[in-house]
Amino acid sequence: MCHFLDLPGATFKCRTEETALALAPRAARDELAWLGERVPDHPSVVDPVSRECVVAGRVVTTALAGSSDTEAFFDVWVGPLTSTETRHGLSYMRVAREALISEIMAMPTHRLDLPPAHGKRTILQVLRHVAQAQLWYVSRLKRARHEVVIVPQEAESRPEESLHWLHLAQTAFEAAIAQAAQSAPDCTAMLDPHAERWTASKVLYRGIWHDRHHLRAIVESLIDV
Repeated sequence: MCHFLDLPGATFKCRTEETALALAPRAARDELAWLGERVPDHPSVVDPVSRECVVAGRVVTTALAGSSDTEAFFDVWVGPLTSTETRHGLSYMRVAREALISEIMAMPTHRLDLPPAHGKRTILQVLRHVAQAQLWYVSRLKRARHEVVIVPQEAESRPEESLHWLHLAQTAFEAAIAQAAQSAPDCTAMLDPHAERWTASKVLYRGIWHDRHHLRAIVESLIDV
């Protein structure tokens, strides 16, 4: 998995490091162009310095990258979010979510529950998954054991229900990030039951990447299982 620490929406998966390094410059350029149209004051966009893709670090885990997110954790994610990081991160997240919903609203209703290919999710199933994942990310910031809110199955068959849960999940996500950003460093880092380390910075990064990943998949009609 190729991470972009200052541009999470560009993150992508591939089979080898060599392939990742070859594809990284274009992935960054494409994401900067997309972000620049929507958040022109984002630091990654306004920085006039010519950007190069530099390997900032490597994380080797036992996670199966093909089956879910990897368990990578980078040093820049340690400690609380600053107010500037929170503001820019949440604005990035909002436009990613708005773009996702805009694509959905523009589609004919009958396409929303039509599988694009064998073994792939329908668009409504993807929306339920996105909302559920966001609520799961929120639970990673809880200091005590916390049950994850479950998005009802009905969201996979009713567009209005899917959009309702997307809104609820986004609201919960933003509130959790805002609260965690005001906490001391030792209050924002935790280990989940699977020994994956989380902080507010990592949760925000993962939330942005996840929305952008599924938006691209929907646009390309290549929705991941």
